[in-house]
Amino acid sequence: MSVAKACGHRCCCQQLIHLRHTSCVVSLCCQINHLGVKLGNDPETILKRLDQGDFKATDIEYSLGCVASDHGYADHVRVVDADTPARFNADPRCLFEASGSAGRVMLFAVRLDTFEMKDQTAVFYIGSNDTAELESIRRHILANFESLPISGEYLHRDAFDVAEKYGKDTFLAIQYLGTDRLPALFAMKARFDSVAMRLKFLPRDLSDKIMQAVSGLFPGHLPKRMKDYRDKFEHHLMLKMSGSGIKEARTYLASVFPSDQGAFFESSPAEGEKAFLHRFAVAGAAVRYRAIHRDEVQDIVSLDIALRRNDRNWFEKLPPDISAPIHAQAVLRPLLLPRVSSGLHRHQGS
Repeated sequence: MSVAKACGHRCCCQQLIHLRHTSCVVSLCCQINHLGVKLGNDPETILKRLDQGDFKATDIEYSLGCVASDHGYADHVRVVDADTPARFNADPRCLFEASGSAGRVMLFAVRLDTFEMKDQTAVFYIGSNDTAELESIRRHILANFESLPISGEYLHRDAFDVAEKYGKDTFLAIQYLGTDRLPALFAMKARFDSVAMRLKFLPRDLSDKIMQAVSGLFPGHLPKRMKDYRDKFEHHLMLKMSGSGIKEARTYLASVFPSDQGAFFESSPAEGEKAFLHRFAVAGAAVRYRAIHRDEVQDIVSLDIALRRNDRNWFEKLPPDISAPIHAQAVLRPLLLPRVSSGLHRHQGS
């Protein structure tokens, strides 16, 4: 990793990198290049070459002693009865150098492992009105499947609704323009917002209001089967499998569903892509919701909770005195990782 360590008011190196943020100048020193890429010795040269991609395959060093992912995670996550989370920020198993530094080390670049893309994949869309049913599926898959899922994502009905309306423009932008153009679109939005803020006669969050209005002009973007499941089931699980895991999941789910509380369908490629894209749009949709309803909501409270692997009752039902001020909730939970819950609060004392 190529990092620069903050040294407070005094610097112990002659080579400094200055980062200007508004009126403040932060001096950083003690840069360390542990990327395993030959980029030179001068800090500014290293960063410039990284930004420009100015290095060749022969500049990259490979060492058996270095890893850029958790190679033991597949076994670790299968221990479904452990009383510790499968993954959390301060996990000592995976802490190294800048990892777990609590912000005392600034990362300029990281090196990650890459994995071969799977040729054959399938997405299974599961709906249920009983979280215990989904938890049973999670435990069975992790403990008994030979092939682990590529991904498994939970979506609550409320999050489904918020993303459908307030994440529609994000969904359509990615679908038709691709993710590569998103940074440019966000930069354009930031410039527009900067200009609009200087013109006091313009309303706040103007770009969000324009994009929200324009998105409403487009026809419905979600597959009919997903919409039907939204009406029937409160809880949704998207399971993406590959290779031999597809048959494994198909056989197991057919033995479980239909049940009194749930059902599933195997998505077409287009449905599967839209399901995960819809899930991706949830976080941005919550921010958009706040921008459109500033007169009704105060702010977003985002909680990232690392659940123990043996936690079975993970869906929180808040008491009335806490739930009353909450305007809307977007509850998400990766199948293998912690659940994320975000609430939008009304303008009420709390």
